Amino acid sequence: MKTIRECQIRHAYFHQRADELTLSIILLIIYTAFFSGHYYSIDGKVVFQQARSIYEDHSLIFKDPIEWGYTISTSKYGIGLSLTYLPGLALFSPLRDEVYRASKPIDWGLIYLDPLYSAAGAPVHVILTVITAYIVGRFCRKLGLGVSGVFWSMLLLGLGSPALVYARGDFAQPLQSLCWIASIYFAFICKEDLKLKNALLCALAVGFGILTRFLEGMMIIPAVFLLLSGSIKTDTKRTLFAYGVVIASIVIAILITFIVNHYRFGNWQTFGYEAEPGWTTPVWVGLAGLLVSPRAGLIWAFPSTLLVPLGIKVLFKKQPALTYALLVPVIAILLTMSSWWYWWGGWNWGPRLILPSMPLITIFSTAGLLAYKKDHSGLIPWMLLLTGFLWALPGITSDILSGYARLFDNSLENFNIYAYPPFSAWKFIDHWFATSMLDNTAIDIFWFRIARRTHGISLIVFFSLMACAISMLIFFISKLNISLKDKTDLLDDE
Repeated sequence: MKTIRECQIRHAYFHQRADELTLSIILLIIYTAFFSGHYYSIDGKVVFQQARSIYEDHSLIFKDPIEWGYTISTSKYGIGLSLTYLPGLALFSPLRDEVYRASKPIDWGLIYLDPLYSAAGAPVHVILTVITAYIVGRFCRKLGLGVSGVFWSMLLLGLGSPALVYARGDFAQPLQSLCWIASIYFAFICKEDLKLKNALLCALAVGFGILTRFLEGMMIIPAVFLLLSGSIKTDTKRTLFAYGVVIASIVIAILITFIVNHYRFGNWQTFGYEAEPGWTTPVWVGLAGLLVSPRAGLIWAFPSTLLVPLGIKVLFKKQPALTYALLVPVIAILLTMSSWWYWWGGWNWGPRLILPSMPLITIFSTAGLLAYKKDHSGLIPWMLLLTGFLWALPGITSDILSGYARLFDNSLENFNIYAYPPFSAWKFIDHWFATSMLDNTAIDIFWFRIARRTHGISLIVFFSLMACAISMLIFFISKLNISLKDKTDLLDDE
């Protein structure tokens, strides 16, 4: 009898999440199809090397320093992303002897010839992005946005934003994005259900966010505390307990960060960025760049952002505390990164430094989209999705290191209309299939890169994955009859 009851509970659990899980699988398949399998920066190599030094040598100092025109003997980046690589390193440990040895001061083999990273590191970013989209979908359902909210939020974020590009990357922002949205989601859940599990998951997300990127991790704390305070009158004891769990997580994460700093640099106050110019950009320059510049502008890269004002208005009427909790971190990261000397983020696609805010922006955009489309045609959401996907398309098919990155790597060039990726990134693709794994002028998709080696057989994998994803998406739409006219509790009485 107990077994039957457990089966019923398990069935109900998955049934309530069927839409989110289905769309997550679709995104996972698409991300796997466009998988690249290599680093995009020496920073990514350093973070993965940190994971290897922890797993293999139980040390924060590299046994084999990286040579990149200078010697890198440890990482200066948060330890969070390195920790996420550890399960993959354990799973693919037989590959750890497949190490490329640099033969010159700057050897691109370090970027392109690391099979261990391809197997144990690169898939992590795919998984992180899928989980982020899943939580966004769950959040929209919790807010009463219905199946349409789940559908559009997950697709706008997963396929119509820079998240699609960074599912292929080696940067820490996808993990930070997950930590941000998970922190707010579980804090919001705690307001209704103060179970230990929810408090622990919220605390884990907050703490891991601090370990990943210290500054951005601290930005989310006020939003979490604001949401947790919502239940203090109805259940003071449990609310204070939830506060205690989260505060403990924050303290532990800060202490770990300081200890790591001490072992890396000999000083707990040293984060490794001391030699950089810091926050020297006039905020109006960086803010304009992060919002409207063709290369790094949020509106170009994530067109759904245009609906944020309407989404704020809709959400504020029924969830004012949540509106503030979502809005404050978005404003904080925008203003902070706008004044950073390297506000465009360097050799990367779009507004990488504000990527953690995009799941939060998606909540607003989805609410605004559904409100706007109550009395209009259904073309707008598809246009937003397609224009976002068009922006991302060069980022999932071409290699940014082949020329596009350095072409616009300064503040002024970000405002050049030619810097819009679909206008200029294609010029650096010279042929379809790589002649070697070091060739960065071919289509930058793993299955295409190895096509010559496999005599074209690997292309079957790509087209099979895409056919499967498209078929599932069409079936999902037809089965559920996705419509912006669906009943949505959040939009009632509008």
